[in-house]
Amino acid sequence: MPQKFDQFELPQLIVIIELIDSVELQAKGHEEELEELYQYAIENVPQNVPQDWRNAMKEQGKEIPGTVTQLLKQIRKHIVVKIGQVYIK
Repeated sequence: MPQKFDQFELPQLIVIIELIDSVELQAKGHEEELEELYQYAIENVPQNVPQDWRNAMKEQGKEIPGTVTQLLKQIRKHIVVKIGQVYIK
């Protein structure tokens, strides 16, 4: 994920988790449409949008997740790491 992800605070991370859960619940039965939309999004990256997450990942040499499932797993992983860092501090 882009490094700006580290700038989120705990309440924002919890909201992101809730949004992910909501997307997963609403996608039930529409997984194929969601996947098609995601594939379109990662194949049609605008070059003139500096804060686009896809461009940020490419600039950092990171690979864009190939599926919605991979994307959600990666986001959840980063959130768990960030929450762990907050509790350690």
